[in-house]
Amino acid sequence: VSKHICSSEHSNIYYRPKIVLSYEDPYQLELNDETYDYINAADPSDWYSFTPVETGLYDIFTTSDVDTYGQLYSSDLSLLQSNDDSGDDFNFKISAELQAGSTYYIRVRGLSSVAIGFYSIEVENRNETFFENLNVLHNLANSYDDSKGMELLLQFIRSRTESYTTDMWDMVAGELDQDFITYVSVNNSYIFNYFTSTRNIYDQKYGNVDFWHLSATMGGIKHAGGNNALAILAGAQTVRDLSGWAGDLQTLVTDAYRITNASDNYEIFYETVYSIIGDDNYTFSMSDVIADIDAVFFSKNREDGYFDDHLFGTMCANYYKDRSTADAPYYSRCGARFTLFTSGFTYESFANLAYKYTRQHLYINNIDMTEWPLYNSYAENTDSSFDLTSNQSRAAKDAFADWIWYYKASEE
Repeated sequence: VSKHICSSEHSNIYYRPKIVLSYEDPYQLELNDETYDYINAADPSDWYSFTPVETGLYDIFTTSDVDTYGQLYSSDLSLLQSNDDSGDDFNFKISAELQAGSTYYIRVRGLSSVAIGFYSIEVENRNETFFENLNVLHNLANSYDDSKGMELLLQFIRSRTESYTTDMWDMVAGELDQDFITYVSVNNSYIFNYFTSTRNIYDQKYGNVDFWHLSATMGGIKHAGGNNALAILAGAQTVRDLSGWAGDLQTLVTDAYRITNASDNYEIFYETVYSIIGDDNYTFSMSDVIADIDAVFFSKNREDGYFDDHLFGTMCANYYKDRSTADAPYYSRCGARFTLFTSGFTYESFANLAYKYTRQHLYINNIDMTEWPLYNSYAENTDSSFDLTSNQSRAAKDAFADWIWYYKASEE
């Protein structure tokens, strides 16, 4: 296709001719290839096609001074998504899981008849862009203080949502370095804005993974509650568990308690817990499960000093491609995550560990030390009595262990 200059105002940018008249004649987009065009009243819609080489999460967006509106269609022209302002400056941004080899169509128009002007459109693979930007953030952290680059990186990502900036998270994962957050904003506004608006990465088998959650969990695994009295009483490993999978398990128990109206029937409570683990409608979604498990592996690499001379984004890129990394082979493959997560456990020992957290109180040497904070908070926030029975606690730990073992078996 020949190209021409559209106007003297944009004389340094070449635009393709206005040949996109309908979905029957779309312009084929290539990954990471910025394409330019013009919206006007006489020709209000532009059509594009995109065929991904690999299945994954993709971001489709425009950059312009125009209020753009985008629609994503399947190969049979069924509307999959539409978006107005999720991108920068009133531009649309569509994020969608696309299947390798399937052709998708994108329609671009102005939101109104007066929305006219030049724009560019681009398609990015979420993981590729995310991990490249993660390396940039890691280098920024190292340039700010190379003695705690990973700590600063994790704090920055954790700070992108209020959910992980509470007093409790400051206790579990350490107080945020506000000066570094400002440093990122001043020195690289693109990176600052990217991680503020981009939360999930993509796992080929399980879909979205909440990287904000993963980063907060890694911070908790490292800091382990610091000098907090309860953290010292419970022990560092207990706090590490609670900052990730064990804390989410406890919130899942409160979900089941509410759903079953506090049923003391073992079978009912078991089936409820089992059915809502990994369900996005409840507190322990699959995105959180995967984030919690992966945080454990990445933290082991961190503990071993792996990130002293390796960038976090590069390791993640290999991990989510299920590629072994020569100098960190044990913790580098997402395809074996459930097997590795349960390494060193028998089914019984893992279920017993889960039981520690599904009981309402922390026991040390069979002595009731205190009520778990998450259970106490649930009772306070719902203004209700909360009294877990032995049947409920046993049902929850059995359901969780069975669920984990099911996914472990799927990897064999």
